[in-house]
Amino acid sequence: MVFFLYFICLFALEFNSINDEKISKATITSIKTNTSGRTTYDIAEIWFISEKLDTISSKIQLYGLPFVGSFKEVGDTVEISYDPENPYLVKSIERNFLEKYAWHIMIGIALLFLGIKLLKRKKTA
Repeated sequence: MVFFLYFICLFALEFNSINDEKISKATITSIKTNTSGRTTYDIAEIWFISEKLDTISSKIQLYGLPFVGSFKEVGDTVEISYDPENPYLVKSIERNFLEKYAWHIMIGIALLFLGIKLLKRKKTA
């Protein structure tokens, strides 16, 4: 029951958000790897055609796995979201998903393990 309520709240929050951003596909023209302390991340230079048919060049941070990096290469396409009023403000859809749902996923996994432990405890009692 707790899991059901948790997921209903999660989806209710997502569908109530007002979002005027447009989604488009962008082509990667170059990838630069940056290091900051112990963190390594990839910055991709991209171009895409906006809603007003302008060719826009911008940069996004690519999502990558620790110790592996990003699986994207020059020439690949990525899905992006951008503000139609200022199309130079671009976000990667992959990165946007993780920023929104990382805590929700971790809490859901913790609740799942807690539920499994409680079910095992009830069976042995």
